[in-house]
Amino acid sequence: TSSEICDLMAALGKVNQRPKPHLRSMYYEHLGQIFWKSENYLFHAFASLKNVFFVKGAKQNMPKSELELLASRAVLAMLCVPFQENSDIQASLEMSTDGSHQYEKAKKNAFLFSAQSVPTRDSISSQITEKNLLSLAAEPCAKLFALVESDFTPLSLCQDAKPFLDQIASDDVCEGKLKDYVMPLKQIIFFRLIKQLSEVYVSMTIEDFENAASIVPFNIAETWMANASRQQGISIQINYMQKAIIFGAPTKVDMKSMRQPLIEIGYKLQNAMQCVAQEELQRNDKHEKQQLLSNIKELMDQETRSIRQRKEEIERRKEESERRKQMQEREAMERQRKQEALEAEQERKRQEEERKRREVEKQEQRKKEAELQKNMEMLEQMKKQAEQKATNLKVAGKKITEIEADDLTNISFDQIEKAREAQVLKERQDKIRQRKAESKRVDHLARALREEETPMLKQWTQDVESQDAEQLEKFESANAEEQRKQHQLALKEKEDLLPFQRVRDSWADEKLEPRRADFEDMLEAQIHRLEKKVVANKIARAQARYEQQKKDEDARVERAQ
Repeated sequence: TSSEICDLMAALGKVNQRPKPHLRSMYYEHLGQIFWKSENYLFHAFASLKNVFFVKGAKQNMPKSELELLASRAVLAMLCVPFQENSDIQASLEMSTDGSHQYEKAKKNAFLFSAQSVPTRDSISSQITEKNLLSLAAEPCAKLFALVESDFTPLSLCQDAKPFLDQIASDDVCEGKLKDYVMPLKQIIFFRLIKQLSEVYVSMTIEDFENAASIVPFNIAETWMANASRQQGISIQINYMQKAIIFGAPTKVDMKSMRQPLIEIGYKLQNAMQCVAQEELQRNDKHEKQQLLSNIKELMDQETRSIRQRKEEIERRKEESERRKQMQEREAMERQRKQEALEAEQERKRQEEERKRREVEKQEQRKKEAELQKNMEMLEQMKKQAEQKATNLKVAGKKITEIEADDLTNISFDQIEKAREAQVLKERQDKIRQRKAESKRVDHLARALREEETPMLKQWTQDVESQDAEQLEKFESANAEEQRKQHQLALKEKEDLLPFQRVRDSWADEKLEPRRADFEDMLEAQIHRLEKKVVANKIARAQARYEQQKKDEDARVERAQ
């Protein structure tokens, strides 16, 4: 996250060591990828711009194709940044519900680039123009930048931009590495078109809109129009019945759109009044001039008082200017004093950092000495193992038994570790060979035992099968005898209960006879009631259809009128 990256930057800032150029370029590139994944196109464009400026200044003999790719990426990233009505990002962020949180987040993102202020779309665009990056970028990118950032005709914007977008999406421009920017660019161009259309047009047909916004299909355009209506406050309505798109709320008076027509109507009415009542206008002018001549003395007194007041105001402003100048001088002296104190503090910090650097160097020297001692101990151990095993192990081209203490300065720890691993690997292989030989001996013994026990296992299998068969036969005979006894008992119980069946059936018929007549009456009443309900429902549906047909005919008559 950005907060974790800010903490990492703060920790790296305490180290008095500048990062290598390729690491810094890699940092800008990865930071730009993070902002791209999070759809923060503003800081993605800022990261791309920082990267191309840094690489251009650090690499003097940079290949033209690589420079063209970086410059094109910076230009397209800037075009993907959404437009802002207010260039002050702090003011625009504070208008939202969580404006302070968003602005603090933007300041943290700017801190990742060591920037003193939060960048904006206009500042990035001006830097691209001032540093002449358009001449380094690919031709479709430069032409698309000129098209989007300059004046344009609303109905021809998408048609003019489509060839450039197709070229950027192809493999001919920067080997197809700019394909990811095509969809955000289409969205920015679409929003720009919607903004222009909402200011110029009141309504237009869907067919004309599809021709104007030809870079995306209409189903995607519907989603983008909904986002524009929700996020940017543009009022858009789609009337599918009349196949039209309406800009602006129909129930609301838009004074901005009515201003110019009202001005034109007022100007024409004024010209008409001059043509109709020309003599009356001349009399009014003559009367105003006479009234002005009669009040000339009073006007001169007022002008004199006004001049005196202006002189007093000038004197007051001079005194105010002198006081402001003295205050500025005092502030300048205070700033100079603070600057001197700051320089003294920086000098103290530099000396402190120099002392820490010397301590770090001492610690590194002690670490090297400890590492050298460790290497010496490891070599001694390897020598003992080589003497015991009588192996001819070599380290850096020399036998292990011939290495002395002076040779350790030319032998690195990695070489000693590699030789030790080779020694351990050789010992492991010897042990594996020994265990394989022992395994072969165990296999011969196991094979002999298996050959002896095979006939015994067959005899044991036959004995177990015969015992199981005898036991199963006993269980089945006992079960059959038990089931036979239960069947005899059930037959005897049936014979005992058979004389009572006729009595039970006659008793049931006697009890159910009076209830059958009641049931038949209730069933007949229910059928009659349901038939009446079906007829009533049919009549109600017919009346409803008649009323609906009458309303439809009245509506058609009103539309025809």
